[in-house]
Amino acid sequence: MKRNNPVINPTKYQLFTLRLMIFLGVFCMFFFFAELFRMDTDSAPLYWMLLSTIGFACAQIIHEWIHYLFITVPKKPGPQKDFTVDVFTTFCAGEPYEMIKETLIAIKAITYPHQTYLCDEANDPYLKDFCEEHGIHHVTRSLKIDAKAGNINNALKHSSSELCLVLDPDHVPFPDFLDHVIPHFNRPEIGFVQVVQSYKNQDQTLIAKGAAQQTYQFYGPMMMTMNKYGTVLAIGANCTFRREALDSIGGHAAGLAEDMHTSMQLHAKGWKSVYVPVVVARGLVPNTLSAYYSQQLKWARGVFELWVTSYPELFRKFSWKQKIHYGTIPVFYLSGIFYLLNFIIPIASLMGNTSPVNIDFSKFFILAFPLTILIILIRHFVQKWVMEEEERGFHLVGGLLMIGTWWIFLIGFVYTLLRIKVPYIPTPKDDEEGDNRLLNLPNMLVIFISLVAIGYGLYHDLNPYNLFMAGFAAFNCLILLFTIAASKQLQFRKYKVKHAYLFFVMQQIAIFKTHFWKFRRRVYGWMRNAALLITGAITCFTVYLITAQKSGTEAATRPFPDRRDLLIPGVFAPSQSEGLSSMRLVREIEKQSDIHFGIVSLYLSWGDQKKNELPGKLLDSIYDANAVPMITWEPWQSLFEQTRNDKEKEVKVFSRITDGKYDAYLSRFSNQVKALNRPVFIRFAHEADNPQYPWSAVGGNTPAEFIAAWKYVHDYFGNHQVHNVIWVWNPWKAEAVKTYFPGKEYVDWIGVTNLNYANQNPDGKSYTMEELYEPFHRLKEFKNGLPVMLAETGSLRTAAGQQEWLQNAFHQVDTRYPEIKSIVFFDSGEDKNTLITNSNSHLDWRVEDFNPIGKVLKASRKHTRWVSNQTIVRPESGQMTDKKRTFSSGKTEDIRGVNYTRDQNWKISYHSLKKEEIINDFRQMKQMGINTIKHFGPNIYDHNILNVAAQKNLGVVYSFWIEDQNNFITAVEKMERFADEILKTVNRLKHNKNIIIWNIGNTPMLQMEAHFYKPDLFYPREVYLSWLRKLVLSIQQADPGRPVAVDLALNSKLGANAVLLQDRVPFAYLGLVAGNHENDEHDEDEIKKLKMPYFYSSINPDHYLKLKSKISGAIIENWQDQQTKNTVSFDGLKDLYGNNKTELYGLGARWNGLNRPEPIPGMKILKPATTILESGTATYHVMYEVNEGWKILTNPKDLKFKWHLVKNDSYGNPIQTNEIGTGAEITLKIPASPKRYQLYLYVIKGRQVQVIKSNLNTPLIP
Repeated sequence: MKRNNPVINPTKYQLFTLRLMIFLGVFCMFFFFAELFRMDTDSAPLYWMLLSTIGFACAQIIHEWIHYLFITVPKKPGPQKDFTVDVFTTFCAGEPYEMIKETLIAIKAITYPHQTYLCDEANDPYLKDFCEEHGIHHVTRSLKIDAKAGNINNALKHSSSELCLVLDPDHVPFPDFLDHVIPHFNRPEIGFVQVVQSYKNQDQTLIAKGAAQQTYQFYGPMMMTMNKYGTVLAIGANCTFRREALDSIGGHAAGLAEDMHTSMQLHAKGWKSVYVPVVVARGLVPNTLSAYYSQQLKWARGVFELWVTSYPELFRKFSWKQKIHYGTIPVFYLSGIFYLLNFIIPIASLMGNTSPVNIDFSKFFILAFPLTILIILIRHFVQKWVMEEEERGFHLVGGLLMIGTWWIFLIGFVYTLLRIKVPYIPTPKDDEEGDNRLLNLPNMLVIFISLVAIGYGLYHDLNPYNLFMAGFAAFNCLILLFTIAASKQLQFRKYKVKHAYLFFVMQQIAIFKTHFWKFRRRVYGWMRNAALLITGAITCFTVYLITAQKSGTEAATRPFPDRRDLLIPGVFAPSQSEGLSSMRLVREIEKQSDIHFGIVSLYLSWGDQKKNELPGKLLDSIYDANAVPMITWEPWQSLFEQTRNDKEKEVKVFSRITDGKYDAYLSRFSNQVKALNRPVFIRFAHEADNPQYPWSAVGGNTPAEFIAAWKYVHDYFGNHQVHNVIWVWNPWKAEAVKTYFPGKEYVDWIGVTNLNYANQNPDGKSYTMEELYEPFHRLKEFKNGLPVMLAETGSLRTAAGQQEWLQNAFHQVDTRYPEIKSIVFFDSGEDKNTLITNSNSHLDWRVEDFNPIGKVLKASRKHTRWVSNQTIVRPESGQMTDKKRTFSSGKTEDIRGVNYTRDQNWKISYHSLKKEEIINDFRQMKQMGINTIKHFGPNIYDHNILNVAAQKNLGVVYSFWIEDQNNFITAVEKMERFADEILKTVNRLKHNKNIIIWNIGNTPMLQMEAHFYKPDLFYPREVYLSWLRKLVLSIQQADPGRPVAVDLALNSKLGANAVLLQDRVPFAYLGLVAGNHENDEHDEDEIKKLKMPYFYSSINPDHYLKLKSKISGAIIENWQDQQTKNTVSFDGLKDLYGNNKTELYGLGARWNGLNRPEPIPGMKILKPATTILESGTATYHVMYEVNEGWKILTNPKDLKFKWHLVKNDSYGNPIQTNEIGTGAEITLKIPASPKRYQLYLYVIKGRQVQVIKSNLNTPLIP
């Protein structure tokens, strides 16, 4: 017989680790359940069924963990008294002779003095002779009552020893069995001593393995902990009793669970028990399904019987620990009920198209993950105290077999309720299995019903929760299928012997299992040894997930890296007076100061002479130095041959430009700029208000003419596909800004001249950088988001403190003027533009030493280099196709649509969109006159939405939402994968006639503009445009008969971006995205200037209803407000509760002539006239409009009110909403950071709702 190393008590460190894991497990379980109780449900019965099954499973785990807290190996007392011992084993007719003979001979071989008894229920002559031959007492009886207990009690009448050991006939004892047990009886209070039940045939079949695995934890750490609680059970075999204790309760207690009944009686009498964790015998575990089911039915019926009869009778006699113990042990067999509920839940959910719980899957994972890992980790850790190495593992076979026994446990429970008796039949010990189809019938029935439910549920409504429930049901089927397969293992073995190939495959599998077993041993050992480390890692990871989830909303709001925190140094460093910088001087300054100049300035006059052309070599050297040139483009007219002899050659330049007189020059120059294919700043007609230049009022020019000429030149470049220019508008004085500013959409950077002429000033004073700039800083044009550069910065070399002036300038820019993103040093000694009339002297602006400036620049911690200055436009492949204005169902002007995004992100949504809801929504849309929906895919709802759209005759604009990227330049592979996914979807759905347009949504042009300034903007935008062009061409190739629309945000850059898109991407329609933000700068007249077909791809209903033109097709922002775990949207035509907003009725009236209901009166929120402080309280009232005035509402009549407190992220996006009350007023406890919150008031009249929002306080206006 195989012997094992003895089990020893855990160390303090091991106990600490174990108890810490259990504490954390209980903690996680508490929060898991707390979250489950907060979740919404579509079906209350299924919800409570699910909670009960999870609750039962957790209760079982808690019960198991409680029996790990005090793992105790009893100390073996020294020898004090020699006891007389009788050893009993039993025999029933039909049991194998060889088995009982082996056991009897082994009993005889026990070294401790004893008497051997065979309790023979069959009075078998063969065994009677065998016993007589071997000196064994043969005992039988004629009155066969109380089954096994009666048989033992009969033997007790024929014996008289002080102790008696009871062995099952299949349990073969080791010779030293009693040596481990007898010493514990020196304690007079000990009534019985139990040892391990170990098996020798657990590897014979999967049934045997599963049955054995179900006992490993119990006979290991759990029974050892019962030593501490005083609740050690007698387990029918391998248990040694004190004769006096048995006599005190009238012998072995009767019943199907006679061992547990005997334990209860002995404990009720005050006797104590001991569990000795040692393997001193090996028996047989059931190895066929019939034997296993027979054993489990007997135990289930017997234990339930004790629960309802003996337990109440003996309850008062138990210690409090024993009361809990015997009250909870039978609960295990209730698992049949809860396993059945686990089968019913997915079946009922699929057949009823409902869900037991609306779950946030990510939050569920965060809570379930650490709990699951801790359950596994604890179970593996306590396997330090199982008996043998083979007993360590996940015990999957045992768990699967237990689930497959659900109906046996259920029968035991029902039989107990109906008082139906189950005969005591010894567990079969042979390995013969007859036809077990009837035994598998309940499991086969559940599998069949589950498969029917899966088919019906997914065919009827393919939604995420139905898929989840289908997976749940399929998983149940696999579990039950395992039990069926395991029951056929013996037949399979006979079958594979007859088939050589199958036999060979199974041999290879057996070899693999052997190697895998060895590998698993190492993994399990590592898990036990590193348990505390793993626990710490799990704790940290869970905290990280929770923290990331809380902060993830705001992080996700701004995905692009913000490259706007710039401070780019630039320089104008000429060596001669022709206005061109010398790169030799620039490199010398850079080497001296360790400054990298990102801008190199040069001055270029208009004209048709050689010197007026772009200086190609100089520009190349600037690019080679990783800098970007800035050309101050001066519109001198006298350098043109056509005006050389004109007496008024320097007047009215701007009028001449807009009259087209310089188009030839513009064409030549713009082509030169375009050919650079690299970024270039153009500072056109700088200081147009400076009387020193003829393009000012001195030359007969007006501000209006300047603005018109600026726009003309700007648009000329754009219309000729010159997209590499960064336009710098540079006034001279702050007073001219308002009249000369051409508009944000025509300017990329604002330039400011910041030169300190010191004693050259008319007043002879020296001015600091801030004194010169402050008048500009105060203007609204300098606060509209455009970057500012100090295009000419310097202090005369003759002025006192030039170095201090420059260092202070850098410091002020860094700390006081965040809009300034670049400083260009005017490092020239050739400046002839003096402030003194008729002066022939040159001004010297050269900086004596750039080193101090370099140190200040490094300390700023801002970006001091561009992303790139290299080639922008990449070589393109593929032909541009002709754009088509019409599609199968009409023109874009016919589109009357709405974005349908309801519950699209189901992974973080609190609701799964069902087919019936889609049908109801689409029915209401048709009533409103809506003929098109925009659906974002591919997603789980494609099947339902497209089918219902076809049924309701709704066109579908199928849109692909471009996921926000952290960096388009580095996300090429990810975007290519997305493009592949789009093309697969197009090929899959191109035969769907209801899809009228393929749409590319969430184009990142606006996001890029919000996070990059030019020239940095050029590079991620170019990556996107190249990707988009390739994608659109591929879509057109895959589905040439259907147009492609590309969305574009409607903002100040609409015209330029639209032209850029049109030049690069062969789309058929432009989808204008308007109305997402209150500050959208869309001008209907400007939109009409678009030279391409367009429709509104997303527009706020209020804005749409105010449009002057009714010819544009439009898709309204959203059908219904949405709430997920980290976002809230209020842009729907219906609110979160499904009520109709007033805008819905307005659209219905326009699109389908529907009658509007009586409107809700004008309402607003009256805020308290007090300071709003955190943790304070404030009362808010509803006000209504009456007679051109406002009054506090006191009589709501037929109006109802709901108040919501909405939390915004740091960028003003709603992320959370909570209903806080009803009625015409609300008293609110002010939350932390009150500026981050808003009140939303729902004014409800019937099914009509008006939503009003307000800040918590009235902001102070400086």
